[in-house]
Formats: sequence, structure tokens, C-alpha cells
Amino acid sequence: MPKSQPRAWQRMLSGRRLDLLDPTPVDIEIEDIAHGLAFVARWNGQTNGDYAYSVAEHSILVTDIHARLAPDAPVKWRLAALLHDAPEYVIGDMISPVKAAVGPGYGAVDDRLTAAIHLRFGLPATLPKSLGLVGGHAIGRVHTGGGGQILWPPRPVPDRGPNPAPAPARRGARRFHPTPRRPDGGPLTQIRIRPAHTLDHRDMAELLSEIIAIGGTTAITGRVTAEDITAKIDAHTGRNAWHVAETDDGEIVGFQWIAPLAGGPDEAADIATFAKPGRQGLGIGSKLFDVTRAAAKRLGYGWINANIRADNSSGLTYYQSRGFEDYGRVDGYRMDDGTLVDKILKRYDLR
Repeated sequence: MPKSQPRAWQRMLSGRRLDLLDPTPVDIEIEDIAHGLAFVARWNGQTNGDYAYSVAEHSILVTDIHARLAPDAPVKWRLAALLHDAPEYVIGDMISPVKAAVGPGYGAVDDRLTAAIHLRFGLPATLPKSLGLVGGHAIGRVHTGGGGQILWPPRPVPDRGPNPAPAPARRGARRFHPTPRRPDGGPLTQIRIRPAHTLDHRDMAELLSEIIAIGGTTAITGRVTAEDITAKIDAHTGRNAWHVAETDDGEIVGFQWIAPLAGGPDEAADIATFAKPGRQGLGIGSKLFDVTRAAAKRLGYGWINANIRADNSSGLTYYQSRGFEDYGRVDGYRMDDGTLVDKILKRYDLR
């Protein structure tokens, strides 16, 4: 058998399951970044004062400096400045001489994490070299103690006034977290999860029909109506759970359900997840599964089954990142339109 690829999973406080060696944008959460960077000390903690100078505080400073060096730059590049050290929320702030000694492996891990983080927030995977973040980063080092100097209180940045002194980690996380915005300057969309109700069925049907029309991810082939959704929900009243993901302006951007696994034991639930095309970077699937998992436990299920088309790479990645493990395969499944597809069976144990 071929040797399996190494994995380095870490469970984040948000509940996401991030593979540090093969990260994907769907596993990146801004709260995790803010929290992690706020607890990572620059220069291995070798600074004066009652609190460590965190990577979160450093990132905020570099963002401020970049804004002053390039006041007319698009807002998205300020977001890029804020996230320039974001991979350190899981790999730490290793000083440059040690990075050089470790070799190219460290840089490869950093690059993969950077690309996933950038894509999560609508930035290019690789930033243009003309962006000028290196200059802002260098100034940040001068004014906060880089190059072997410990400068607390730090020297003031011209036209900015004194830099803030190191602060408790949670304060740094709160300063970092509100800053990220969409590339167009608007606030990042907030997602809330709630139980689906009758008035949602039409929106859910339209969302699913849009996914079906695109093709390649679901075994459903025909257009779905609100009545179809209602019938599906009514079929397993009492042992199912349907939740929708809703934006702060009331748009339904995803939904997820569990119901008894057809032909399976009583302890097995089946699951299906749908996210609106073009809106997958909002953490919809992660937030939905957090609620669904809790509902499955309340309903007395012991494990959850997921059937994913073998050619649905995003679906396979999603369930894998939630902690589902392969346990079977169906070859030649015939869809309603006669097309044959293979399916991968994945299982999530609740106990």
C-alpha cells in the first residue's frame, strides 16, 4: 500500500480542524488568528515590560505604518498588512536565524498557510512584490525592538505619536479582530445559525437548485421546490434537525440537515450540507456543523454518515476537516439522470 501523507491536525478554539501541512481556506477563522497571534510573543518574549509584545500588536503597528506610507492604497492591502504574519498563529514566531537553520521546510509550511489565509479573506494567494509590506515590516522592527534591540517604551513613529505599550493578550486579540474588512472596505459578513422554518423553504430550494444547476457536487439532478424541502423535513419529524446559515441582512447562504440513515442502525444519522456558490469563504460550513453536531447528540445519535461524490473535492475536504474519516466507497452510483458516479462514505463518531 502507498504510504499515507503525513497530517498535522490541530483543533482550533472555534472548533475548526486545521491541517497545518495541507491547510484549506474553509478551516481559517479570524477569531482563531486574533487569539493565536495575541498569545505569541515576538523575539521569544525578550522584551521589557509586564506583558509580552505580541505578534497581534506588531501586526496592528505594521498595518498603521503601511497606511501612512501608502495612504491611497486600496483597503484590501491594509488587510494584507494586518495578516502578513498570520500563519504564526499556529506555527509561532521563529526568529530568522532559526528559520534559516531549519531550512526550506519551514518556508513551505508558512507559504501554504499564507495562501489559505489570503484566499479565506478574498486576497490573492501570493501578494504582488510591489505592495511594500516589507518596508512597513522593517519600520515596525525599528520602532518595536527588532535587530537585537529591546526598545520599551518604543520610539514614536513620525506623525503617529507614542506606540502603545505591550498589553494583556486578550486586549491585543480584541484590537486585532475588529480590524479585518472585506477587500472593498465593508465589514466582514456575520453569519448566524438558526433552525430552519417554513418561510425559509423557498430560499433553501432556490439555493439548492443553483448548486444543482452548476453540477459536480451533489447527486441530486432535478430542480428542487419549496414543497420538496417541506416533504423532506416532514418525513423524519422528531429525529431530524435542519439549520440555516443567515447573514446579518437576512440572506440564507447555506443549510445543513441530519436525519436517520436509510437502512442503517438507529444510532446512525445521515448529513447533507449546502453553501451558496460564491459565499463559501464565510465559515458557513464550520458554523453549521458546530450546531448540527450538538443537535445530533441531543437526538441520541452515535455517529454521522456523509456520502460525498468522489469528484467533489471541496465536499471531501470539508468533511475531512470536520473530523470525518473514510469507511467505505460506493462505485457506480446511478443518479436520477442516469449518470454514474462513485461515492466516498465518511463517518464522524459522536461518542
